[in-house]
Amino acid sequence: MQTVMRIKGILLPSDWDDYGQITEMILATSDEAEFRIDCCQSPIRLERYLRQKVTVEAELADSKYINVHTIEICNYRSAADNR
Repeated sequence: MQTVMRIKGILLPSDWDDYGQITEMILATSDEAEFRIDCCQSPIRLERYLRQKVTVEAELADSKYINVHTIEICNYRSAADNR
């Protein structure tokens, strides 16, 4: 059984098919780590989360990819919001 991880980052496209459809994405984290996601294997429609800061619960599928179980948009607050 794989361990489920919570990872925060920005979801970005990284590969496309011949028709311009996204086939692979990466979750880029603040410490410059990149987790690859195979969109064709994901049960979640991830395209609506592109270029947004998100938190995912995922497990390693193999040495290159993660399987995303849940995804949610992060609500970041700036220091100016605390005034």
